[in-house]
Amino acid sequence: EPDMGPTVLLPGSHRRTASPESMVTLVNLRGQKFSIVKAGSVLLTHFDIWHAATGNKSDRVRYMIKFPFSRTGENAEPSWDHRSSNIASVRQRLDGEHPSLLSRNEYETDHTLRVRTWNNIAGSAVMQLKSGEHLGGPWPESGGATTASRRRRDMPQLG
Repeated sequence: EPDMGPTVLLPGSHRRTASPESMVTLVNLRGQKFSIVKAGSVLLTHFDIWHAATGNKSDRVRYMIKFPFSRTGENAEPSWDHRSSNIASVRQRLDGEHPSLLSRNEYETDHTLRVRTWNNIAGSAVMQLKSGEHLGGPWPESGGATTASRRRRDMPQLG
């Protein structure tokens, strides 16, 4: 129930370099999601994902159990119906955000972590990308106003 103080999560935050402690005073982060689930539901998340309790505005008691777990060994192969013919689709999804929305360093870090996570759950190094290989050229510029450096670049050379 939304009024019982659902846990709020920030998807993808487990791949960021800021510590959870540095986020403790922040509220209403862009992209946050409320985990509104039925009683008895199980929610699995990465241990380092940023999360917080929200206020219980109902007259009922909210119970929650937090149970950390980890694998006892590495995957040797995918544990699902894995088709290597879908690898192009997987690669596209692993690229994530459009590069112009992030700094190059942040994008590279995020992409590298996505690929490592995929390889980890797939049980092998299915994806092997060199840094920047998937970008196919120079770093894309974000839309909006033309910058001075872009104007200079686009001007014809004189003399």
